[in-house]
Amino acid sequence: MKPKKLLVAGGSGLDEAARDQDLLRWLRSKATSARRFGSICTGAFLLGAVGLLDGKKATTHWKWAAELAARCQHATIDPDPADAPAIRQRHPDGIESHASQT
Repeated sequence: MKPKKLLVAGGSGLDEAARDQDLLRWLRSKATSARRFGSICTGAFLLGAVGLLDGKKATTHWKWAAELAARCQHATIDPDPADAPAIRQRHPDGIESHASQT
Protein backbone atom coordinates (compact mmCIF):
# COMPACT_ATOMS: atom_id res chain seq x y z
CA MET A 1 0.00 0.00 0.00
CA LYS A 2 1.38 3.40 -0.98
CA PRO A 3 1.13 6.08 1.72
CA LYS A 4 -0.53 9.39 0.86
CA LYS A 5 1.56 11.23 3.43
CA LEU A 6 4.70 10.32 5.33
CA LEU A 7 5.87 12.26 8.37
CA VAL A 8 9.25 11.56 9.98
CA ALA A 9 9.55 12.46 13.66
CA GLY A 10 12.74 13.86 15.17
CA GLY A 11 14.29 13.17 18.54
CA SER A 12 17.12 11.25 20.10
CA GLY A 13 18.52 8.28 18.22
CA LEU A 14 18.66 9.96 14.82
CA ASP A 15 22.39 9.40 14.30
CA GLU A 16 21.89 5.68 14.87
CA ALA A 17 18.83 5.65 12.61
CA ALA A 18 20.80 7.42 9.87
CA ARG A 19 23.22 4.46 9.83
CA ASP A 20 20.46 1.83 9.55
CA GLN A 21 20.56 0.95 5.85
CA ASP A 22 17.30 -1.05 5.99
CA LEU A 23 15.48 1.90 7.54
CA LEU A 24 16.94 4.32 4.99
CA ARG A 25 15.91 2.09 2.07
CA TRP A 26 12.39 1.83 3.53
CA LEU A 27 12.19 5.59 4.08
CA ARG A 28 13.36 6.40 0.55
CA SER A 29 10.90 3.93 -0.95
CA LYS A 30 7.89 5.12 1.05
CA ALA A 31 8.65 8.83 0.75
CA THR A 32 9.16 8.74 -3.01
CA SER A 33 5.87 6.90 -3.50
CA ALA A 34 3.93 9.17 -1.12
CA ARG A 35 2.03 12.19 -2.38
CA ARG A 36 3.62 14.29 0.35
CA PHE A 37 6.37 13.79 2.87
CA GLY A 38 7.79 15.90 5.65
CA SER A 39 9.39 15.89 9.04
CA ILE A 40 9.05 17.24 12.52
CA CYS A 41 12.09 19.04 13.91
CA THR A 42 15.26 16.95 13.51
CA GLY A 43 13.46 14.30 11.46
CA ALA A 44 14.75 16.40 8.57
CA PHE A 45 18.15 14.76 9.11
CA LEU A 46 16.73 11.40 8.01
CA LEU A 47 15.12 12.93 4.94
CA GLY A 48 18.46 14.51 4.14
CA ALA A 49 20.34 11.25 4.70
CA VAL A 50 18.49 9.65 1.80
CA GLY A 51 18.69 12.69 -0.48
CA LEU A 52 15.05 13.71 -0.19
CA LEU A 53 15.96 17.31 0.64
CA ASP A 54 18.22 17.76 -2.39
CA GLY A 55 17.10 20.78 -4.40
CA LYS A 56 14.50 21.73 -1.79
CA LYS A 57 14.13 24.38 0.90
CA ALA A 58 13.91 22.89 4.39
CA THR A 59 14.21 23.75 8.03
CA THR A 60 14.61 22.14 11.43
CA HIS A 61 14.90 23.32 15.02
CA TRP A 62 17.06 26.46 15.01
CA LYS A 63 19.67 24.77 17.22
CA TRP A 64 20.34 22.15 14.52
CA ALA A 65 19.95 24.25 11.35
CA ALA A 66 23.70 24.79 10.79
CA GLU A 67 24.36 21.06 11.21
CA LEU A 68 21.57 20.17 8.78
CA ALA A 69 23.00 22.67 6.26
CA ALA A 70 26.45 21.08 6.62
CA ARG A 71 25.07 17.57 6.06
CA CYS A 72 22.63 18.51 3.28
CA GLN A 73 24.68 20.73 1.01
CA HIS A 74 22.31 20.22 -1.95
CA ALA A 75 19.39 21.68 0.00
CA THR A 76 18.66 25.24 1.08
CA ILE A 77 18.28 25.25 4.86
CA ASP A 78 16.33 28.13 6.36
CA PRO A 79 17.42 28.55 10.00
CA ASP A 80 14.57 30.89 10.91
CA PRO A 81 11.35 30.40 8.95
CA ALA A 82 9.40 31.94 11.84
CA ASP A 83 9.48 35.32 10.12
CA ALA A 84 7.62 33.88 7.13
CA PRO A 85 3.84 34.27 6.89
CA ALA A 86 1.96 31.33 8.40
CA ILE A 87 -0.41 29.12 6.45
CA ARG A 88 -3.32 27.36 8.08
CA GLN A 89 -5.01 24.73 5.99
CA ARG A 90 -7.77 22.20 6.60
CA HIS A 91 -7.28 19.13 4.45
CA PRO A 92 -10.13 17.03 3.04
CA ASP A 93 -9.26 14.21 5.46
CA GLY A 94 -9.95 16.57 8.40
CA ILE A 95 -6.34 17.14 9.38
CA GLU A 96 -5.41 20.73 10.02
CA SER A 97 -1.86 21.81 9.30
CA HIS A 98 0.12 24.87 10.15
CA ALA A 99 3.25 25.77 8.22
CA SER A 100 5.39 28.69 7.30
CA GLN A 101 5.44 29.85 3.73
CA THR A 102 8.83 30.98 2.55
